[in-house]
Amino acid sequence: MVKTTRSHVSKLKILGLMVFSLVLGIGLASGDDYVVDVHESISGGQLWYRVGNVDSESLTIAWGDSHKYDKGHTPMVDTDGSLVVEVHQGHATTDLWCRVGKINPETVEIDWGPSAKYDRGQIPTLALRGNVVVEVHQSHTGASDLWYHVGKVDATTKTIAWGASAKYDKGNFPSIGF
Repeated sequence: MVKTTRSHVSKLKILGLMVFSLVLGIGLASGDDYVVDVHESISGGQLWYRVGNVDSESLTIAWGDSHKYDKGHTPMVDTDGSLVVEVHQGHATTDLWCRVGKINPETVEIDWGPSAKYDRGQIPTLALRGNVVVEVHQSHTGASDLWYHVGKVDATTKTIAWGASAKYDKGNFPSIGF
């Protein structure tokens, strides 16, 4: 297990912790005991992340520092090992953006690739397994149409090659899992 040496690492009890928010995403990096939190600032528009290390014995998380990484709304994240994929809605737009990064165990930070626009919509969420990512979101028009994308992640270039967007159902606040 990698231990962080940050002086202002906070501990958070995770036993019984339940967090539900459209502006919060937490992904568990299996095998490395990392978690990644992404969230929108209280004042809105700024997106922040932090990496933590889960201690399954004490049921706590040793968090690294928070870092600003983009602008937008409704960020969501998933991880697979040290690979991180994040999606969010643009700041004051319905453009959807994604980022790919790798957790750096030395700095307990994410080395992000560029932010890339991939569609229009609202409230995106995703699931990641290996180098395959599935993203779902609501229509950008305010209708209740739900759309999905399947993409292949290139960890070297920190980019995603997305397939075509396809409508699959009607509803609100979609969620997806592998």
